[in-house]
Amino acid sequence: MVLIMTTSWVPQGSDKEAGEKYIKVMREFPAESFEKSVLPLGVIASKEGTKVISIVKVKKGNYEEAVSSIIKRLLSLSKIEGFHYQIETLLSGNEALSLIGLGIPAQVPM
Repeated sequence: MVLIMTTSWVPQGSDKEAGEKYIKVMREFPAESFEKSVLPLGVIASKEGTKVISIVKVKKGNYEEAVSSIIKRLLSLSKIEGFHYQIETLLSGNEALSLIGLGIPAQVPM
């Protein structure tokens, strides 16, 4: 399972504009069938403005398409002055532990 985490920063004072733009962008570029939202929006105030985190689970074999879809959405939002973002690929705990030769016992929650 591949997880893609997007972290975006909306400049202070641009929250309403970003929210309206987000709704418009999601209507224009809805989630694809290979994307499943784990965390649609996690929002927190930060020194850099409003920090927004989104996590999407991607079906195996659709990583490139998912990244392309996410970038299309973010490019529309990047027209807001001062808006910036970061895209990161995450592994599940089990996948990460498997890389170092460990597995997660069934009784350990992940």
